[in-house]
Amino acid sequence: MLFTVNKVSASISCRSVAYAAIAALLLGASTAADAETSPVPEPSPTVPPGYVLDWHDEFDAPISSDRWAVFLPPERQTWARSSREAVGHDGSYLVLSAIQKGNDVLYGWITTQPLYRRRYGYFEARLAAPAARGWRAAFWLMSPTLGRPLDRPDLAGAEVQIVSRIAADLADRAFSHAVYWNPPEGLPYLVTNREGVVRVASNAPPPTGVGSLVPDLADADASDSFHVHGLLWTEREYVFYVDGRETWRTGRGVAGVPLFLCLALLPDPRGSERPMRVDTPARLLCDYVRVYAPPPAASSATPTEPSDP
Repeated sequence: MLFTVNKVSASISCRSVAYAAIAALLLGASTAADAETSPVPEPSPTVPPGYVLDWHDEFDAPISSDRWAVFLPPERQTWARSSREAVGHDGSYLVLSAIQKGNDVLYGWITTQPLYRRRYGYFEARLAAPAARGWRAAFWLMSPTLGRPLDRPDLAGAEVQIVSRIAADLADRAFSHAVYWNPPEGLPYLVTNREGVVRVASNAPPPTGVGSLVPDLADADASDSFHVHGLLWTEREYVFYVDGRETWRTGRGVAGVPLFLCLALLPDPRGSERPMRVDTPARLLCDYVRVYAPPPAASSATPTEPSDP
């Protein structure tokens, strides 16, 4: 089975960036330093030696306005809409939900864009992603200037999907990684199969992204299981991890500018119309999100207001 990075998925993220400055007004903004109030956690074995904790949220309580903003686009982009009502806490974990409310379908999306960005480092989250039809559970990094200029991720940044899970039906529950470095005017035609073999689709335009399935999780029903998803981002490459095991690496599309974090349970991006089967309610649980800076701690974190995209 080959995994093709999806054009519509990138499109949703690119359109969203245009509205993301509004998020700063939703929950307020302050420096990331103010957020460091919870105890320093013990690093997981995947954290590279010498890397230091730069930012984290252990989700011991509902989300704080000095760490996250709820992303609320001013207009509906798909058959569902982002809502504060879909962002909650169950006493132990952050809960991003997909819920039916009357004729509306609501989903949860949070971002650090107005508050925190980082260039290079190790990024990690412990998640329980649902195998829910009609939904995409995702943890990713994003640039507010994706594709400006084109083909220059060193200057314009990238969208880095540390993990994404789309469940179109009961037989399709794959976890994947992906990197986009241009907006969705062109299709990302590079594909990687489970053996790690990369090919370019025939008659392909210049690639705008690459992606890979997570081999051992592709067919697993892990909807009730927590997994630790990690990304090591250096000047040369991205290295992806699941539960402490390397699952993929690529040197394509390496961003050279600070990126912000996003965590969401989104509508399936592979179509603008509501799918035939949509599971509600559905929940994405998050135990923690942690960001580690490479040694020595560089001044790549920018807990400031972003410039206009």
